[in-house]
Amino acid sequence: MANILKSKKIKVAMLILLIVVVFAGVVWYIDLPEYCINNSTVMSSNSGRVVETTLNIVVYKNHYDEKMYERIAEEYCEINGTPTELVMKLYYSKEQMKGVNGQYRTVVFDYLEGMKYILL
Repeated sequence: MANILKSKKIKVAMLILLIVVVFAGVVWYIDLPEYCINNSTVMSSNSGRVVETTLNIVVYKNHYDEKMYERIAEEYCEINGTPTELVMKLYYSKEQMKGVNGQYRTVVFDYLEGMKYILL
């Protein structure tokens, strides 16, 4: 009889622990930002007419949301001015940036031609 009670207590404790872990994971995910721009590289020509910017971005949520890409580009242009070409290299995590081909998607905004490319 004592073993049965002990077994039930262990099961209840494990269930409570599982609920706490799941709740902590949900809270952690909700607190994550949508994306984080880690660094940027700007290359410009001597004449100053051509400015190419590359952003390395970790995307935590909405990985394939085209509206998010446009929001990032608009925000960048508001803060830094509009380049001739804006390249966004998108990663799932910071660890993937260390790899050779870690990005899952590259988005290019060509402001001279008025075009947007999404490279998979």
